[in-house]
Amino acid sequence: MTIRDIRKLQWDGKNEFIKVAENLHVEVTKNKKVFKVLFKKQGKQIKGTLGDVNNITLTEAKQKVLTLRGKIQNKNFEEAREIIRSELAKRQSKKDKEARKQKELKENKYKMKTLLETYIKHLEETKADAKKISRTKNYILPLLKDYDVRTVTHTDIINSLFKKIQDVKLENATRSRNKKETARKLKYILNDFFKYCMLYHNIHNNPVILIDNRVFDDIYGEDKVEHIKAVTDINKLREIYHGLLNDTNARKCTIKLIQFIFLTALRFGSATKLKYEYVDDSEKVIRIPSKIMKARKDFVLPLTNTLLDIIEEMKKCNGGEGYIFACRDTGQPSSNTTINKLLKRLSDNQMTIHGTRSALETIMLEQGVNFLYVSSQLAHSLKRVTGIGEIETYNRSEFVEQRRELLRKWEKLLTAENFENPSN
Repeated sequence: MTIRDIRKLQWDGKNEFIKVAENLHVEVTKNKKVFKVLFKKQGKQIKGTLGDVNNITLTEAKQKVLTLRGKIQNKNFEEAREIIRSELAKRQSKKDKEARKQKELKENKYKMKTLLETYIKHLEETKADAKKISRTKNYILPLLKDYDVRTVTHTDIINSLFKKIQDVKLENATRSRNKKETARKLKYILNDFFKYCMLYHNIHNNPVILIDNRVFDDIYGEDKVEHIKAVTDINKLREIYHGLLNDTNARKCTIKLIQFIFLTALRFGSATKLKYEYVDDSEKVIRIPSKIMKARKDFVLPLTNTLLDIIEEMKKCNGGEGYIFACRDTGQPSSNTTINKLLKRLSDNQMTIHGTRSALETIMLEQGVNFLYVSSQLAHSLKRVTGIGEIETYNRSEFVEQRRELLRKWEKLLTAENFENPSN
């Protein structure tokens, strides 16, 4: 049994003696784990305590057992018991205690817990993504804290982190789902963490590079394609859109937010974080900063006359400061739950707010719009869409005017009285 195996031992409700080596055991109690010696003489047992597993190394414990074994080899029970008691009762010298303390400090210096806490402070000071910080705190720190950053292996990470994250219960969590995507993100965070350790702490161990993404299929199963609820029939979609505008039960801020998302296919999270200060009236665009975009890239959203009118109406509603779609009474935009509840009611449970993106992409591609303009409006990676690695390296166009025309055409389809698909 190794020291790593010993540290993994858990108290199961009763004190246990677990054999580590000949004459050496570990007693596992509720609050600690202690090295114990156990000898037999003349059919009787002699027990003694060596010390807490955190205060004495496994090598030192084994060496002490060898020493005791040699001293009591030719002794009877009484003599052996007195020798063991005498040896284990010796008090540590001040020098030994100080040496032990320094050793503990040195070991703690390289504990994952110590360096992860330092890393989290670094992320906070550099204003890193909040989700990156929370995932480090919620998953990586509690599950890997006891390992030594210099010796932790990819197998340790797989067994202690990726196979355990399903068991982590987060406070205020609203849903439980497969953690495969979370595991992938944790892998990237850990890779950054080990790079940080290399840069700032001269530690050259990075076990993450040995973890293939296929391991997540083994743990969580193959990915299943889940289609987002979306209406892609333009006539049905138009009914939903007009039903929204004529709804008298919902608040104005809620209706205007949904209308804005319908007309732009902007992600709900980005739309709710839009501020008046991002609006460029001279260019008739909203310059959205990377911090509120999923792809973490700046995004220019072209505005049509209808979109400009929506913004002006919201100014009258909430004063024109802070979030564009903030409701007057709360100062915050409507929640995702509120939005989807309304949309499901209007669509007979056939659509969610994210489905507006699928609707725009499907219908506009059917209308023959250039797929680059559509993908750019959805803020998709052109590299992933086209499969051409160089496109994002060399392409500098944001297709702003082309996308403005796309949004005008999209609005006409949503608001037209009659519609006939030209492909028919």
